[in-house]
Amino acid sequence: MTVAITDGVVARVAIDVPRTRNALSTAVLEELADAVCRVSRRDGTRAIVLTGEGATFSSGADIKEAAPVAETTAAVTRLYEAIAQSPPPLLARVHGHCLGLAVGVVAACDIAIAATDATFGLPEPRLGQAPTLAALTIVPRLRPVDASDLLLTGAMFDGARAGELGLVNESVPASDLDAAVRRWTDRVTAGGPDAIAACKRLVRGLRTAPPAEALTLATTLAVRLADGAEAKEGRAAFLERRPPRWAAPVVAAAGPDGEQEGARGSL
Repeated sequence: MTVAITDGVVARVAIDVPRTRNALSTAVLEELADAVCRVSRRDGTRAIVLTGEGATFSSGADIKEAAPVAETTAAVTRLYEAIAQSPPPLLARVHGHCLGLAVGVVAACDIAIAATDATFGLPEPRLGQAPTLAALTIVPRLRPVDASDLLLTGAMFDGARAGELGLVNESVPASDLDAAVRRWTDRVTAGGPDAIAACKRLVRGLRTAPPAEALTLATTLAVRLADGAEAKEGRAAFLERRPPRWAAPVVAAAGPDGEQEGARGSL
């Protein structure tokens, strides 16, 4: 397996190709897309953490692979679409190296948390290439001046700088990375699952939508959510001064690293 999956309220999808430092070959990209699609559709999944096994997130595209450009493009597009269409939010957990196409995958996620000493970079120009597919998700997240800096220079930068640029939501010392990821997953699982999925659609859909389309999206979601089960439960919980059922305590179970994981209550 080149992708490791851990089930639970917070599912974990990990790139696991140690011989290539978790390089993103076409096969790995396809398997990642399959994993995200599969996990996001499972009942009870409230958030998905995307990370890399071992000492690094990903060394980027597998430059030793001789796959046709069309196949690579299709695989990257499919992964980006899987992340965008997943109702549960995707959180990137970044450590070690995150280079080239891997930076694009991080930027495609809804939230990203990085170790301050993580190493980011888009070295493609120094290899006579351009980070075309990575730029699809990176450029919309950055100010034009910062996008020019990263793409044109190919310079390496650390997780702290990634936080300053807005490429990641938070950067923390490596020793605090897992705790920071847990804080963020706690935050995104505190809301109702349908409400969080709607918020994700608003964030993504309102970025570039013309005013008429933006209004349609917002009003459609408002009508759909207003009388839904979550809204009724949320109102009842507020009036009764109790937590909503989706925020029920975790039922502990041992995770792959001996940590506690489990399932929260749901509607």
